[in-house]
Order: sequence, then C-alpha cells, then structure tokens
Amino acid sequence: MRDLTVRNLIDLVLSDTTDPSDRIEKMFEWYFDRAKAIVTWWLGAASSITIALIATYFSEKSRLTGWWAVLVLVLAICSFLYGVYRLYLMRRINREFIAALSLYSRLGTIKPFLRMYRHFT
Repeated sequence: MRDLTVRNLIDLVLSDTTDPSDRIEKMFEWYFDRAKAIVTWWLGAASSITIALIATYFSEKSRLTGWWAVLVLVLAICSFLYGVYRLYLMRRINREFIAALSLYSRLGTIKPFLRMYRHFT
C-alpha cells in the first residue's frame, strides 16, 4: 500500500486516537476492496470480450475477419493476464498490514522521543 507512510504512522502514534489499530485495519480493508474490484473489472472485461468474440464468430451474418478475431482475442488475453497480475499483487496486502501494525507498535515504544522530535522541528 503506497498511501500509508511512516510519517502517517508517526502522526497516528502522536495523535492519541482511540483504537489506532482499527483505523489501520480499516485503511487496509478499503485498499483490499479497491484492489479486489479492479481485479473483478479486468477479469469481467476479459470474459465479456471473449463471449462477444465467440457470439460474433458463430453468428450467421458475421463479417469478422481473421485479423480482427486475432486482435480481439489478444485484447481478451491481455485483459485476463492483467487481471491475474493484479490478483497476484494482492498477496502483499496481508504482509503490508502486519508490517504496518508492527511498525506502529514499535513507534509507540518511542513515543516520548517522537514528541520531542516533533516539538523541535
């Protein structure tokens, strides 16, 4: 997750909010839902393109030439592969969540130092 930075975690430590781990979890839930929606869109687009190609190919009045069929098939395959790639990237979300929680707890132990640092900068 590129949106959550160490500075954000430091701000969260210094803000004394209630249940900061729940806030971090909520941010990662939003990120996961967004990533899942993007994967669904790309895989849905690939499926739609493939179904349209098949329907057009078997249509009696089809004017689909070989080059167009190959081009549309390549587009469907690229859409599918990009969806699978994004699905593969979603594996990192759990590790990033655990790393953010771990870093948050470590920053909590040096909270007085962080307060002094913020005060003098």
